[in-house]
Amino acid sequence: MHSGSQPMTDTPRGCTSPFPFRNHRTMAEVMEREQAAEIRRAEAASPIDQRRRDAAASDRLAEALARSAGQPQTF
Repeated sequence: MHSGSQPMTDTPRGCTSPFPFRNHRTMAEVMEREQAAEIRRAEAASPIDQRRRDAAASDRLAEALARSAGQPQTF
């Protein structure tokens, strides 16, 4: 049961907008996006991780080229 003088809403404390998350389905989705952005920032800060991602991307490109070898290319 809600008690107190504040109206029962799903808006965050201090937020004056009646639709603070109108561009997002749920608060969990907002948190998930923030967490993903934080992970990307952390990865970008690590040169070792960057080299691993570059190597993985290079491997994926090589595999894709090997699979497409001999097949007609359509653009």
